[in-house]
Amino acid sequence: MNGVAADGGMLEHLQAEHHKLNCRLSAIQHRINDRFPIEAPGYSSSDFVAWFDCLRAELLAHFAEEGTDGCLGIATCRCPSAAGQLKAIIADHEALLRAVNEMVEAVTGNSASADMLARRFSAFAAQLHAHEAAESRLLQYALGGDVADYDVEGNE
Repeated sequence: MNGVAADGGMLEHLQAEHHKLNCRLSAIQHRINDRFPIEAPGYSSSDFVAWFDCLRAELLAHFAEEGTDGCLGIATCRCPSAAGQLKAIIADHEALLRAVNEMVEAVTGNSASADMLARRFSAFAAQLHAHEAAESRLLQYALGGDVADYDVEGNE
């Protein structure tokens, strides 16, 4: 045994990326909790838009890294039976980005109550966690590896 993971370290890299995304989610959640209600004096929709724009940029970079030419694509090339899983994961990318855009629209259109935005963000976070778990399962299935000790929510 040479000490190199069978997946070439892709699973570890993917987990590190998920951790980074989940740290962003946690930071946004704390800011949402600190700034609510959004009707309060000092509220600025531009703050929320900036946070969601950062999240969107991180998601786009993450999705680009793992796509057809990235770790998930490589895994699917090595294990063609995982192609259906990859297709579903890539379809999730659009849904996740759409959810971020809808939160931005709600905030900028002043149609978001504090409770509604909190619920939407919570639903988005749950959707992203499920997506991350599916990505990890695909890599684990296609390339081997162990994610038993991985905390998808990014807790340390």
